[in-house]
Amino acid sequence: MSLSQEEQENVYRLLYSGQLDSIQLGLKLAKTLKLDIQSFQAVVKDLYKRIYPDKDVSKIPLVRQINGLYQLKRMEMKDLNSPKILLLIMHLTQLTRLEISESQVTSIPPQINQLTQLEVLNISFNKSLTSLPDEIGNLTQLYKLEFWHNNLITLPEQIGNLKQVALLNATDNQMEEFPIGITRMSGLEVLALLQNKIRVLPPEIGDLTNVSSLYLAYNCLTTLPAEIGNLPILLELEVGRNNLISIPAEIGNLTKLMSLGLSYNHLTSLPVEIRNLINLKELSLKGNPMREETVAEIRSWLPGCKVSF
Repeated sequence: MSLSQEEQENVYRLLYSGQLDSIQLGLKLAKTLKLDIQSFQAVVKDLYKRIYPDKDVSKIPLVRQINGLYQLKRMEMKDLNSPKILLLIMHLTQLTRLEISESQVTSIPPQINQLTQLEVLNISFNKSLTSLPDEIGNLTQLYKLEFWHNNLITLPEQIGNLKQVALLNATDNQMEEFPIGITRMSGLEVLALLQNKIRVLPPEIGDLTNVSSLYLAYNCLTTLPAEIGNLPILLELEVGRNNLISIPAEIGNLTKLMSLGLSYNHLTSLPVEIRNLINLKELSLKGNPMREETVAEIRSWLPGCKVSF
C-alpha cells in the first residue's frame, strides 16, 4: 500500500524536526505496516507507552517516539495481542535482546530476519504459537534461544544455521520428532527439549560434540542411539520419564559424565560399560522395574556415585 501525497505531507509535518533518518524511517514503517497516518501514530504510541510507561507520551513528538524505539537494544514484552505492534518490533533493527512472553502471538513475522543484531531471543508462554518462520535461521549473532511453553510442533530446519547458539531451550511444546536442524548447531552447549512428545533420537545427535548438558526428560523415547556415546564433554544427561527399555553400551564412552537421570523408564538392567563412568556423581534409577540385586551390582560398579532407586 502506497501513501498518498497528502499522507506523506502529514508524515513530514508530524515528524519534521530536521532528522531525515527518522522521517524516512517513519515513512518506511507506515508503508510496511499498511497503515494510514492516524493508525500509524496509534501503533507507535501504543508500543512506546509499553516500553516507557512512566512517560507522558502525549507530550512527546512522534519523531522522538520513533527514535526512542529505534534505538532500543533490548525489549521485554508481555500481553502482546496486536499483530501490527509485533510487525513494528520486527523493524527495530538495533535490538540485541528480544523477549515476547505470556501473549496471544499466533505467528512470528518473517520480517524477524531484519533483527540481525539479536543475541538473545526468548519467545515463551505463547500457547497459540505452533510454528516459527524459516527466517529465524538468518539471525546468526544469536547465542541464546528460548521457546518455552508454546505449542510448537517442530523447529525450522534453518535453525541449523545458528552456529553461535550455546543454549537452546524448547521445553514444553508439542514436538513428536527431534528437529534435525538442531544437529547442525555446532556451538550448542546446553540443549533442553523436556516435556515434548519426541519418540526417536536421531543418530546425528552424536554430531553435537560441544554439548555439556542434554535434557530430554518427559518425552516418549524407547531407545537411545549408539551415537549418544560420541559426546565427549557431556556432563549431564537427563532422560527420565520416557519409555526406555535399554541403554546402549556406548554410554560407557561418556567418561566426563557427572549426572545421569534414568528415572521412571522401563529399565531392568544397565550395560556393564556403565562402570567406565568414573566421574559420575549422581545416578537416578527411581521408578524402574529393577531387582534389588541388580541395583546392588550397579552400585558396586560405581563406588563413588550416589545411586537413587
